[in-house]
Amino acid sequence: MDTVTPRYVVVHLFELPLEAAFGVLSPRKGPPSWRKKAVGVEVPDRRGARLAAVSSAAKKKGVVSGMSRVEAKARIPGLEILPRDQAAEARMLEATAEVLLSFSSMVEVGFPDRITLEIDRSREVLERRGLSTEAEIVEAIGSRVTELGHRVRAAVADDVDTARTWAVCTPVELKIIGPGESATSLASLPLSSLVWTDAVDDPEGRVLERLRSVQSSLRVLGAETVRHLVSLPPDQVKSRFGDAGVLLLDRALGRRRRPLLSFLPKETLLEAIELDPAVEELSPMVFVLKRLFDRLEARLSARGSAANRVELRFSIAPDPDRPVGMPVSPVRLELPLARPTRSASILLRICREIVSASLPGAVSRVEVEARSPVLYAGAQLDLFTRRAKDVERVEELVARLSMMLGEQSVFAAELVDTHRPESAWRARPFLVDLAFSEPAVLEPVRSSRETVLETQRKGRSTTLPEVARVSVLALATENRPIDRRQSLASEQRQWIVDGRQDTVSGVSAYSERQGSESDSDGREWIVDRRQRSESNSDGREWIIDRRRSSESESQSESPSSLVEKTRLDGERPSGQPSTASEPPKWPKPVKKELATEPRQPLPSRPLLLLNEPEPVEFLGGRDNSPPPGARRILLWRNERLLVKDVESRESLEGEWWTNEPFQREYVTVTVEDGRRFWLFFDQNGDVFVHGLFD
Repeated sequence: MDTVTPRYVVVHLFELPLEAAFGVLSPRKGPPSWRKKAVGVEVPDRRGARLAAVSSAAKKKGVVSGMSRVEAKARIPGLEILPRDQAAEARMLEATAEVLLSFSSMVEVGFPDRITLEIDRSREVLERRGLSTEAEIVEAIGSRVTELGHRVRAAVADDVDTARTWAVCTPVELKIIGPGESATSLASLPLSSLVWTDAVDDPEGRVLERLRSVQSSLRVLGAETVRHLVSLPPDQVKSRFGDAGVLLLDRALGRRRRPLLSFLPKETLLEAIELDPAVEELSPMVFVLKRLFDRLEARLSARGSAANRVELRFSIAPDPDRPVGMPVSPVRLELPLARPTRSASILLRICREIVSASLPGAVSRVEVEARSPVLYAGAQLDLFTRRAKDVERVEELVARLSMMLGEQSVFAAELVDTHRPESAWRARPFLVDLAFSEPAVLEPVRSSRETVLETQRKGRSTTLPEVARVSVLALATENRPIDRRQSLASEQRQWIVDGRQDTVSGVSAYSERQGSESDSDGREWIVDRRQRSESNSDGREWIIDRRRSSESESQSESPSSLVEKTRLDGERPSGQPSTASEPPKWPKPVKKELATEPRQPLPSRPLLLLNEPEPVEFLGGRDNSPPPGARRILLWRNERLLVKDVESRESLEGEWWTNEPFQREYVTVTVEDGRRFWLFFDQNGDVFVHGLFD
């Protein structure tokens, strides 16, 4: 089995100390202004402050790292020096490493200015993104870091030390060392490029001091480059220089291997920028927010997450016109999101309208924090619909309305199981995904009996889930025997199936146990005749329908109608006697409406429903036709309105089991000026206005 050699990318943010102190973002387009100036950062030292990093403009004038403040000022009097902010450097480095998680799951942060990635495990994923070669991968990584505002150098090699040597110790912006070429690529470099240690492995710097001592000794021997070191006998290097010499030789040969320390991002997602000078206008502030939202989107994308809440914090700069002793506290704005998002464009459009109206002065610092991140539920774009774009627009609209009107004013209505109109709905948060979800496909409801009959016609057997009963009204008398083979075919019978009456047109496929009978619509019913009755020998159970025979009994001693009642699910239970009538069931079952029957339209309801019904006076009675010459009058809100018509009566009552039952009779009242009111009369006869029609 072929083994794959791991490949490592080392990214060096070589101006990170300056970027942390002076900022990587500009309130206007283009790079920050300090990149064109002579600036530097200093750190305290036993002999005074020393420069830790300087800009390119300062280097051109002879100022380098390690100089004292006095010496640097002597060369460049206008040199701007700020203290080094290592905490800010660590935050920036971790934020950049978090973004690079989108290129590899194995990322190591090397303080103070280095990030290492193993790209071999992510090769298939990167190829699907169009990054098939190492050059394309490294260029994409460099472009991503540059978009965040950093200047970067990168190198690729078989081992971490070789890639780090090229990225950190050389001015080459991009270097790709092929597999097995580490020793060859390092041969021409100066020996000093191998003299370095990590702060994690060598916190006190003792190993670094020994490496420098070995380098000095080798220089005395004439070894100035890595090639000279490799030419020395390994045994003599080990015996003379010890572990430090072996370490230098292993780095020179590219044979030092070590695992990466996996980076785990912190829960806090915070992006900030210092603005100097302070920003007061809307246009530069929008540009600053866009840069912050872009960085936030990159970090959320690398995590595969989206923000539930986004909070903005603005620090207000001191104003000379403001009275002394009246500091302005930071302004906090929370963006109400309709659903979790990470889109920088959506966040920018949401907050753009309110930022200028919410800031009391010039802003010196801006912070953007994403809170309550959740797993991002992405969706693919559709070739034939614009659903994804429509969802995004509605999401933005709901968020903007919430910002302007308040979150409590933007909601969705949800139905409540009650007949009381004012309590028939409640407010819930507006869910964009639920609003765009497709409704369930409505299929015609078929009764279990129809399904069974269709299955039996096709030659398949089935089991009924419940007892089904068929009633047949037979035109027969006691003194006239019924021939079970001829009666259904010769006489017209009435079927009552689930409350629906049909005329039987004939009988076919009769057998001792089962017969097939069809109605006037052509439907075929399978009737099981396995039931036996002591009173009849023909195999059927004849029961007198008292409700139908009551009229005929008054005219004749013999019943004029008989009902054949058959159970379709099998034999009658043993020991159960045959009775002429069954006791009524309680509570009475509600007849289910057939899907084929049209539904009755609901009475018209007003578009505007009052929160609480308002009492009114209704003079002239509630009848549709008042006495001749009488006029009905509606007194509402100090208005005397002549009633033109009263219609659409509707009775609502319920909740008798609660402490507040209701019983109302609703009517629609039309007045002379055309307005329509929805009134109701309660059980006490009082009249209330409950709504107005549009």
